[in-house]
Amino acid sequence: MGYTPLDPKNAVVLFADLQAGIIERTATNDLPRLRRAVAALAKLAGLFDIPAIVTAAPAEGGPRVMPEIAAALGVLPEHVRTTTDAFAHAPTRDAIAQAGAECDPEVDDKQPQHDMANGFSHRCGPRP
Repeated sequence: MGYTPLDPKNAVVLFADLQAGIIERTATNDLPRLRRAVAALAKLAGLFDIPAIVTAAPAEGGPRVMPEIAAALGVLPEHVRTTTDAFAHAPTRDAIAQAGAECDPEVDDKQPQHDMANGFSHRCGPRP
């Protein structure tokens, strides 16, 4: 597989589960560092005109998504999932496709990722 530079025409930034009640449980980065990273990614998405999608888990009173995303990109629609896998949630998958990226679940028994249950992998972007 050759190198392909990032192209806003076939890329999407997916902000998943970056909401109150979840981000406080981060074990890999402290919360201030996570907030800075999300803010930087949102700013880069805006700077390079890369579409961004926000997906969140249900929460009482509605999810409270990190304000750093809206500060950089404006208020985006929040796709509240009923699944643990964002790509298995039709409205989120449709939003990615509408943003210009192609999403095709395909069977691939060699994918070990735990979030791709039952041997499914997900590829978004142009077909090779």
